Amino acid sequence: MSKGIHSRTPTVNAIDARGLNVRQVDYYRSKAEDSAQARITSAHHDIAARVWRQWDARQTDTSMPASMTVIKSLSGRVLRQDSADAGWRVNFFGDAGQILDEWEPLGGHWRTSFDHLMRPVAVTQTSPQQPPRVVQRLSYGDNSSASAALNRCAELVRHDDEAGTVLIDEYTFGSQPVSQTRHFLQGETPVDWPLQQSQRNLLNDAGPGYRTQWVYDATGAIIKQTDAGQHQHCFAFDVAGQLKSVSLKLDERLDEIILANAFVYNAAGQLESQTSGNGVTSHAAFDTANGRLKSLRATVSGAALQDLHYQYDAVGNVMQIEDKAQAVRFGNNQKVEAISRFTYDSLYQLASASGRETASNSSPLNLATLTAPLSNASQLFNYTQHYDYDAGRNLVELRHVREGNQHTRTLTIADNSNQLLSWKQGSNEAETPAEFDSNGNLLNPHDGKSLQWNPRNQLSSVVLVQREDGRNDHERYFYDSSGRRVRKIHTTYTSSGVHCHEVRYLPGIEISHRAGQKLETIDLDTGRVSVRCLHWLEGRPSGLEATQLRYSLVDHLGSNTLELDRQALLISQEEYFPFGGTAWSAHRSRVEASYRTLRYCGKERDASGLYYYGARYYAPWLQRWVSPDPAGAVDGLNLYAMAGNNPLRYLDHNGDQKQEFNVRQELTTYTGIVSEVNKRVGILNHQLYNSMRKRDIVKRLFQSYAYNAIRHLSALGAGLVALPTGLVGSAAASIATSLSIDAAAGKFDATRHLPVALYPQVQRLDPGAIEHEGRTALYNVTAKLQHAKTETLNPRSATGQKNLAVMATGFLLTKVLEVKGAWIPNFESSTQATKALEGLSGQKIERMNNALAQLDDFLEQDSHAINAAFDAIGVDEFYPHGLKGRLAQTTDRVAIAVGVEHSGLVSRASLGRDISIARATIQRARELLFRLNEHNRSHGRFFI
Repeated sequence: MSKGIHSRTPTVNAIDARGLNVRQVDYYRSKAEDSAQARITSAHHDIAARVWRQWDARQTDTSMPASMTVIKSLSGRVLRQDSADAGWRVNFFGDAGQILDEWEPLGGHWRTSFDHLMRPVAVTQTSPQQPPRVVQRLSYGDNSSASAALNRCAELVRHDDEAGTVLIDEYTFGSQPVSQTRHFLQGETPVDWPLQQSQRNLLNDAGPGYRTQWVYDATGAIIKQTDAGQHQHCFAFDVAGQLKSVSLKLDERLDEIILANAFVYNAAGQLESQTSGNGVTSHAAFDTANGRLKSLRATVSGAALQDLHYQYDAVGNVMQIEDKAQAVRFGNNQKVEAISRFTYDSLYQLASASGRETASNSSPLNLATLTAPLSNASQLFNYTQHYDYDAGRNLVELRHVREGNQHTRTLTIADNSNQLLSWKQGSNEAETPAEFDSNGNLLNPHDGKSLQWNPRNQLSSVVLVQREDGRNDHERYFYDSSGRRVRKIHTTYTSSGVHCHEVRYLPGIEISHRAGQKLETIDLDTGRVSVRCLHWLEGRPSGLEATQLRYSLVDHLGSNTLELDRQALLISQEEYFPFGGTAWSAHRSRVEASYRTLRYCGKERDASGLYYYGARYYAPWLQRWVSPDPAGAVDGLNLYAMAGNNPLRYLDHNGDQKQEFNVRQELTTYTGIVSEVNKRVGILNHQLYNSMRKRDIVKRLFQSYAYNAIRHLSALGAGLVALPTGLVGSAAASIATSLSIDAAAGKFDATRHLPVALYPQVQRLDPGAIEHEGRTALYNVTAKLQHAKTETLNPRSATGQKNLAVMATGFLLTKVLEVKGAWIPNFESSTQATKALEGLSGQKIERMNNALAQLDDFLEQDSHAINAAFDAIGVDEFYPHGLKGRLAQTTDRVAIAVGVEHSGLVSRASLGRDISIARATIQRARELLFRLNEHNRSHGRFFI
C-alpha cells in the first residue's frame, strides 16, 4: 500500500466537557496524488451521556435530519429508533423490562402476552388490511413426575411459529434439548394459531414430523446428533474441547464414515492441519506475531490441490493472495497468474482488485453458472476493478478493465439516506430504478424480478418471471421464531403444468422434494473442509452415486473454491470477485453442478441470485445488502454496506455484523486465561490458609500420601492391562491414567488441590506461563508431555535440577533400597510439608505480593484491551467461530437461550465479570499474605 495515501490522514476526535466524543474527522484519499477530503460524523448525547442522535459525513450540518435517532428510557431501554435507512420502530415495555408491544412504519404491530411467571406465551400480529392473528404460541412443562423425568419442568416444550410447530421432548440437567420434533404447516397461507393444541395440530402436515436428537459430553458439547433422516453425526473432542474427529453413520449402514480426523492445533487454538475422509490433508500456517493466516495448502498423495499464500499490510488488510497450486497460463498476449492483488484507500475501503476471469464472463451481474471445464489457456484473462465510494461509504462506481470486457457500473444513492436510487451498466445502458418500502427493503433487484417482504422485514417471496395472466414463477420462504429460514418452495409454470421444488431445512440436514425426486443433503462442518452428503431416496439422476460425498476446500472467507468427491477427484471449481461475483468457474458434469448451492462465503445462492446469510440477503452485483442491518448501526451509520467495504479482511457470518476473525479468536481464547488465573491464585489462597494452621498442613500431608498411593496403583494397573500393546502403549496408559486421576481430583472441592504442591511457588504466578497454559489448555497432550520432558528436566534450570534430584533419589530408593514406587512422591510431599511448617520467609512473601500486583496490573490492562476489542468489532457479544460456535448457537436457539447469561455467547459482560472475579481473588491472596506476615511477626518469626 502506498504510504502517500495515508500521509496526513489522521482520525481526529472532538471531545466535549464531559469527555464524550461529539465529532470524528476522518480523511479520505484513494490515490496518492489526490488531496485528502475531511469526512465528519457528529453525535449528540442525552443527559445520561448516551448517544441519541448521529449524522454521517454527508450531513454537514447538525440542523439537518439525523441519520440515526435513538430515544431511551431512564433504564436505558430503546423506546424509539429512527433511521434514515430503516425507518422507525417503537417499543413499549412492561414493569419487568419485557417488550409488550412493537410498532413499525408499514402498520405492523406485535403484542406479546406473558404468564404469571413472566414467560412469553403468545405473540399477536396486526397488519394493515388484515385482522389480528396469533403468529406464535409457547407452552411450558408442568411440575408433574413425567415432566421431571424428562427435565421439562418449566422448560419450553412446544413452540408454534409461522413455519409450523417445534416440540421439545426432553432436556438435559443443564437445560439443553435432548430431542426435538419439527412439524411444518400445511400449504403456504399465513397461520393464525388457535388456543387449543388439538386444533393447532390440525394445521400441520400429518405424520410423525422430523425428529432431531443430541447427545452431549460432560462439558455440554454435542458429541452425536441424529438428524431427521436418522443419520448420526458424530463429533469427538480432545481434553481442551477442540474438535478431534468427525464421522457420519447413515441409517442403512452399520459402519461409520470418517469424514475428518488427525486435527492439529497450535498454542493459540488455531487449526493447523487435518485429514479428510477422501485422503486430502489440509495445512494452515499462521504468523506467530499476530496470528494472521499466512497460507492454506491442501494435498493428496503429495500433489497440491490448493496452495494459497496471503500477504497483509501493517493493519491486517489483505494485499495479495497467490494460489501456487495453479499453473501460469499464457494466451491472448497475456501471462495469466493465479495471483490477486488489492489496494485500499485511507479509510481501508477496497480501492482496487486485480485477478483473472474467464473469457465468457461478460454478464454485468457476475452471476455465471458453472461453465464447461477449462480446455485451453485462452479462456482466462487478467482483469482489474476500481471502486469509488461517497462520503456515506456507499459504492458509487465500479470500473471493470480487461481485454474484451470493459464496463463501468454506476450507482446513484439518495441524498438523505443510503438507499439506492438507481444503477446502470455502461454509459449507453438505461438506468435501472431501485424502489424501497418504508422499512428500507429493496423491492426490485434486477431483470424484472420483484421482492416481497413480511412485516418482520424478512424476504417472503421473489417473483422470478412475471406473466400477464398472474401465473408467475416465484420462490417463497418461511422462517422459524428465531428468524432462521426453514423452508423454501420454488414454483414454476410451464405448458405441461405446475412444477414445485421444496427444501426443508432441519438441523444438520436439508430434505428436498421435486417431481419424482427426494434428496437428503447432510451438511457437516469438518474444520477447514465442509462436507455435504447427497443421499438419494427417490429419483436419483443417472451418473450420480446413491450416496455422494462432496468435500469443499475453502479460502480464508469460507468461500467454496474446490469441490472434490470421495476419491479426491475434482467435481467443480470457482473463483470470485472480491464482493462475491463469479470470476470464473468450471465443472466436470452439468448435472452434478446443478446440485451445488453453497458458494461465496459458504452461503447458499438462491434462484434470484441473492445470497442468504441468515439475518438478511446479499446482492453481489450491487455489492450491498438488500435490506438494512437488523442489528442497527453496529457497523456504522450505513446499514447497507457489505463488511465495511473491505470484504477481504472482514467476515459477516450471519448478515448482521462484520467481524475480524483474529480479534474474535483472541476474545474467545481469553476465557481460558482468566480461568487459569483463578485456578492458580485459588490454589495459592488454599496454601496460604494452610500456612497459618499447622494441623491443616499435617492433614493435607496425609491426604497427599493416600492420593499418591491411589494414583500409583491405578496407573500401575492401567500399564499392566496395556502391556500387550508394547512398552510405549503401557507407558502411555500409565501416564493417561495419572492425568485422569489428577483431573478427577480437581473436580471435587475437598480434593481439588491434591495434585499440587503443599508449599506456595512464586513461579506459578508468572503471567507468561499463565497465558501459555490458558491458551493451550492441554492442547495436544503428546506435545505437552514432550515439552515437559525437555524443559522440566533441563539441568540448567532450578526446576530441572530439583526434578532430576528427585528422580535420582527415586532410583536410589526403588532400585537400591527397594522402596515401593508409590512412596516416591511422598518424599517430596514430606519435604514441602516441612517447609510449610517452617513458614514462608518475609522475602518470599514480598516476592509473591509483587507477583500478584504484577498479575493484577496485567488483568487491568487486559480489561481495557478487551473493551477496545469489542469496540473494534462493534458488538458486545458473539458466538465463537467454527464448529463449536455453530453447535452452541443451534443449542441456544432450540432452548430459547440466545442472549441469556448462560448461553454459548462470548460477551463483553461475561469477560468483564470473569476479570473482576479474578482480580478479587488476587486481592484476597494479597490480604492473606499480609495476614501471614503479621502471623509470623506475632509468633516471633522475623527470618528473611
